Amino acid sequence: MKSKLKYLAAVLSAAIAISLWGYGGLPAAAEEINTVTQKKTIETTDPEVDVAGIFTEEYIEGDKTYHLKEIEKQIISSEPELEEETIPIVTEPVYEETELENALPEETIVQNEITYYLISSEVITGTTEERTEYGKTTIAYQDVEYVDELPATGKMTVTDSVTGKEYVKSLPLSEYTVTAENWKDDFTFPVTIYSVDADYYMLGDLAIPKSADLSQYGSDFLSYLRLDSDYYKVNAITLQGEPFEQDGEWVQKATAYGSRRTVDVTAIYEGNVSIPPEKTWQYQCVYSNIDPNEESKMVYNIQVTATYLQVDNEPEEPTYSLWEKLLNWIKDHPIESIVCILLFILVIVLLLFWVVGKKRRELKDGKYITQKERSRECHK
Repeated sequence: MKSKLKYLAAVLSAAIAISLWGYGGLPAAAEEINTVTQKKTIETTDPEVDVAGIFTEEYIEGDKTYHLKEIEKQIISSEPELEEETIPIVTEPVYEETELENALPEETIVQNEITYYLISSEVITGTTEERTEYGKTTIAYQDVEYVDELPATGKMTVTDSVTGKEYVKSLPLSEYTVTAENWKDDFTFPVTIYSVDADYYMLGDLAIPKSADLSQYGSDFLSYLRLDSDYYKVNAITLQGEPFEQDGEWVQKATAYGSRRTVDVTAIYEGNVSIPPEKTWQYQCVYSNIDPNEESKMVYNIQVTATYLQVDNEPEEPTYSLWEKLLNWIKDHPIESIVCILLFILVIVLLLFWVVGKKRRELKDGKYITQKERSRECHK
């Protein structure tokens, strides 16, 4: 008996499982058919952005109306708000290390309307190239006695166009111009007359009578001194003091007075000037379009999915009797109906087994009196 009960319970359990599987699956399939989804992708810096207002509460497609059921969001990608771009910049060189403090790099620069921020800098050293530059200077000379004795070179200060440093250099004479001519009466030279008591004075190979005016021999004196008469004139020779004895010979001192020709000259000196290499200092910098003092933001691409459930515009249900409702329910739920019938049969079977088992126990215990025994007792 117990084995039969177990077998019946197993059959009933299988029927219940089949019923529940069918009952749970069908509504899901129906719901899937009656739903539509819409998707949108948004960009935002807030991963927790509120997406409630992105979709409308009602969606109409053809003659069907759908109501918003739920909204789901999913981050599909993320990237920095700004893609970092760096540019190297080397500042203008300075030529004294002490000038670096006055040549600090700018904290920000603007290129193509984009602001870049200084993120690193270091001092680098170098040297300029040795090169030549053209130089030219003009020097004015006054009271020049002989033009051909002008200085062959003239000094000038050359400013380096790159470093700004100044160098004193010598340049060769290129040309000159006489700007003025003058005779100055400041020409003198001493004359010593030996053998004053002689009848003649000897000026080289020239014999000058003792009684002659020495001034008349001015050109001879210039020739003896190898001075050009175009540049010098002797106007007078004047005796100085009295004759005196020197080394057993009578001597007379004299002084020649005259004029010398001078010119004012403008001389031009020009030529190539050698500029030596110079050490340089400058900043090598790196700038970024991202401000290092601000936290870098991320941009999230979020896919938002809205699920809409179709609204059924069904007509009003007609009024059915209790019997019609039961038949319709059995028709619409065949598996559930079978389960209910099986359960009912099971209950009946169990009741029968319980009743039969109870009678057998009573019979065994002598408590059960058959109909024949009751008749016998009545006859007695």
